[in-house]
Amino acid sequence: MIRPMRLAPAGAGAPLTLWRYIFRVSSARQALLGALALGASLLSLAPLELQRRMVDDAILPGDADLLWRLAALYAAAMLGVALLKFVLKTAQGWLAESVVLRARRNLLGIDRARGAQGGGGEAVSVLGAELDKLGGFIGGAPSHAVANLTVLAGVLGYMLYAKPELAWISLMLLLPNLLVAPLVQRRLNALTHTQLTTLRGFGEAVTDGAGVAVTDRATAALYGNRMMFHFWKNILKSLLGLLTTAAPLAALTVGGLLVLRGESTAGTIVAFLSGFQRIAGPMKDLIAFYRDQAQASVRYDLVRTWM
Repeated sequence: MIRPMRLAPAGAGAPLTLWRYIFRVSSARQALLGALALGASLLSLAPLELQRRMVDDAILPGDADLLWRLAALYAAAMLGVALLKFVLKTAQGWLAESVVLRARRNLLGIDRARGAQGGGGEAVSVLGAELDKLGGFIGGAPSHAVANLTVLAGVLGYMLYAKPELAWISLMLLLPNLLVAPLVQRRLNALTHTQLTTLRGFGEAVTDGAGVAVTDRATAALYGNRMMFHFWKNILKSLLGLLTTAAPLAALTVGGLLVLRGESTAGTIVAFLSGFQRIAGPMKDLIAFYRDQAQASVRYDLVRTWM
């Protein structure tokens, strides 16, 4: 069995914020994961220029030898990215489970010290799903955000280098994503807090053998809260999806006009469209990171309060 990852001492008392806790117990490990994520992201940018060169320098001029060389470089880059991502994902999972193991053992000690006053249903909720989700965020989210920011900055930088005017038009269509997400996320955060506190109360009611009326009210409240959460979450996804698809349309339309006028090349447009595909994922993941860290902060505050 793989031994748990060695973490920094937790120290006395729980830090006031989630990020202080992450820094206290895993700052060195997070730096290593960030370096792996940075390397994988930088290497994943190589195909953008390789695609442009394959179209403009090899396929259109009919240079088969150059095409094979570029294809070999493309394949090597893809293999390198796959290997780095495998190591990164494995290390993220290792860190997440190590954090959960330590926190679970510490919290079990606190719960046992309380004895009968600890609250069985609340303890099960804290020691179970809440810790698993919190540990998953600590293990993977920070380094994943580094990777997404690197890809986003790299692709946008390449676009500005290749065709600045087209890049600025497309960037203006992508920026609304960053404005819409925080507005909807505030509502989702409030719903998450309500859900977690209601779940704890429901667990306590079941453990204490509360009457049917009490548990029915709790289950109805949980259902209504989750339906509202799905409603707002789907609004956010739909808006972001619409805004994200507008940028490639602009690139294809404006870029196509530039090609027809002889002011750009087909390879540049291909690289731009590929770049937008690469941007869509990181942007969606960064918005998900913003959402997940907000929800993880809510969970951490509730766990810290329970302690």
